[in-house]
Amino acid sequence: MRDLDQLGTPVPVSGTTGLLHLARSPVTMAIYAAGVAALAAERWSTLVRLLTEPQAENRYTGKTQAAAVLLSPGSVFGHFTPPERLHDQLNPVFTRYLALSPTAYVDSWERFEYLRAIAQLDADEGLEWGFMRKAGTVSAYRPGPSGWIQQELDREGDAHPLLAAGFLNGSAERLNRARRSIDEEFDRWSVQARWRS
Repeated sequence: MRDLDQLGTPVPVSGTTGLLHLARSPVTMAIYAAGVAALAAERWSTLVRLLTEPQAENRYTGKTQAAAVLLSPGSVFGHFTPPERLHDQLNPVFTRYLALSPTAYVDSWERFEYLRAIAQLDADEGLEWGFMRKAGTVSAYRPGPSGWIQQELDREGDAHPLLAAGFLNGSAERLNRARRSIDEEFDRWSVQARWRS
């Protein structure tokens, strides 16, 4: 965790903004690799630590925030590479070397991406997601993991290990509020993307 804090510190130089953001991409890669692994193993306290503890400085405001919230794939890779590329780069690590099935890898990736987006939205840092499949139909699209977290909360409520580990201060209400906002925005985005293509 301390190494992630250090890697998340912006380099105090001037230059092309995209390249300056790219210098902090190792933090994003490490957070995603560890987050996907924690989710696959259901290590909830590790997952919450990854989403909240490593800190990074916002280059524009100088404010210190959770690195997972601030350094999303879109913000660090920008136009250099799409967020799917990070997903594809980590794939063989999990499916070849850690023997996670391709389906389990995609599920864990999307669930981590969804929880990271929830943390980002809850922190009033807008909404940005990288690579997630969509479920549902036109005018009722939602991110694939939306059903998963809803089932988890319906089954365990405030006692869910994710909340018990301190995610969003253990508030199911905050989690559900962010989840609903993300699902609505994802539906709008999906419909717009469909009409553009």
